[in-house]
Amino acid sequence: MNNLSKKYLIPITIALSSLSVYYLWKSTDVSCISYPNASYTYIIVGGGTAGCVLASRLSENPHNRVLLIEAGGHINNFYSSIPSLFVFLQKSKDDWSYDSTSQKWSSFGFKQKKQALARGKGLGGSGEINCVIYNGIHRDTLNNNFSNFIRGCGPETCHYLDKLIPPQHCTTTRKPHFPLYLKRSSPKLGEVAKQAVEELGDPSIRYHEALSTIFKGERWSTYRSHLIPAIGRPNLHILCNVEVVKIIFENRKAIGLQYLDGTIYSEKEIIISAGSINTPKLLLASGVGNKTELDKLGISTIANLPGVGLNLHDHFSMPIYVHIQAPLSVTMLKMLNLKEIFNYLVYREGLYASSPVMAIVKSRRSYNIMFAGSTPEEPFLSVSNYLPQTFRTLLPFSNSFSKEGMILLAGCRKPKSRGFVKLDVNKEVVVDPQYLQHEDDVRCIQEGGYQTQMYLHKLHISAVVLASKIVNSTAFQNIGASIHLPEIENCNYTRSFENEKYLECIIRTSAITSYHQAGTCAMGKHALAVVDDYFRVHNLKGLRVVDGSVIPKPLNNFPNTAVAVIAEYAATLLT
Repeated sequence: MNNLSKKYLIPITIALSSLSVYYLWKSTDVSCISYPNASYTYIIVGGGTAGCVLASRLSENPHNRVLLIEAGGHINNFYSSIPSLFVFLQKSKDDWSYDSTSQKWSSFGFKQKKQALARGKGLGGSGEINCVIYNGIHRDTLNNNFSNFIRGCGPETCHYLDKLIPPQHCTTTRKPHFPLYLKRSSPKLGEVAKQAVEELGDPSIRYHEALSTIFKGERWSTYRSHLIPAIGRPNLHILCNVEVVKIIFENRKAIGLQYLDGTIYSEKEIIISAGSINTPKLLLASGVGNKTELDKLGISTIANLPGVGLNLHDHFSMPIYVHIQAPLSVTMLKMLNLKEIFNYLVYREGLYASSPVMAIVKSRRSYNIMFAGSTPEEPFLSVSNYLPQTFRTLLPFSNSFSKEGMILLAGCRKPKSRGFVKLDVNKEVVVDPQYLQHEDDVRCIQEGGYQTQMYLHKLHISAVVLASKIVNSTAFQNIGASIHLPEIENCNYTRSFENEKYLECIIRTSAITSYHQAGTCAMGKHALAVVDDYFRVHNLKGLRVVDGSVIPKPLNNFPNTAVAVIAEYAATLLT
């Protein structure tokens, strides 16, 4: 142990012990049943973001007997409640800990060229282990992205969002309930980013303040906003630590579910809300999918739906480290300050009560997400699956407790690459996102173009170029900002953002998932669609899919709230 580590061992121990004792004392867990009834009106598979909403809404009707089945249990309250500690839940018992297959077109700087695909395993799902960022869900976004299946376009579309977001963000005549509170943060680095965008003077480049789903200093997921207030209802049962392995059909109607210890039957409908990996996994294991592939696995086909597991999309981001000289970022030294711990325990304020995201800057094709702080080697190295040498050259001060800096995650808003989820010969799930398979995704991160009336000619504002423009602005130069150009092995080109070969090489080596996997049970009427506009699985009865897997195309990043909105709408179709 080095001298720096010894110096901070005592305050670290005191800080973590204080917070642990507090969260053990205040923990409020939902009670899980041990023995379910033989049947229920509705059964929901998956207690994640969508599942929590559905369980709450469907059980509002006392005549509905609702069962929510979750493969995990209660997610660690200590790490999940404190917004800034989410990373410690990845690669833990509360994470499915899926890895992608070895990637062909990307991830050359990762162990075995595999991406770590964190998915929440437990009540609240991925909404309990994400970085609590809310962005881009408003009336226009809903109309543009969901108009195919949320019929209340125009002012009425906001009705579903208004169930989640307090009136200052979305105003309709309907009174919101179980609100998903939003915290506005005004960090100094965010203000610098806003000044930089104003300085650029390009109307197609927009600054977005950091909004977080945080309430009274704690994570505010649908588990907390929807499920916990519903736990006293006698018509709602929650079965934890039970993984459903098969859907039972009779005459092409879903009538029940099989799990390790038995079967449960549904009197009306079964709703699968297991997420974009586990939902297609369960459908395929139950005989719903491509008949040719199911025959190879010896699985009897119930419904020949070739689109099950296809259309996997995700945002893919390039981390760019930025040195700064002004003391405006989040460092380990600041996090471990005992005054900071006290500020959180007593007032629910400060660094622990905040998301690490300080601002978001978008162009028409790309985005830059600003994380105000460096990333310590542990736990980020292990959860990211980077090769050590890649991680250390990307983030040169990962072992420093006091170095000021920030990270820009630069990516494409509408990636075109599509991957898949399938079962292998052992009927284990295989996830291949095929990141950067489509050449346009590299160009979008590297050099994507669009038209702007301001300059009356084609500009090349990509994610990386946008990052460079931001950091080279007077606003950022005033705080001593400079971009770190990583010297990555096998990227033997002149290190410059003007060098396209260097850029492509570091993108294909170092870009990382944004954990926004979706689309694997796409909604629509085309040949590869899995569900219709009412979330009903095509060619079957009594079975719906309600989660991120139904989203046909990528959203404007941070899809968690969008999934909650989808679940709110779906619940109105069932009640």
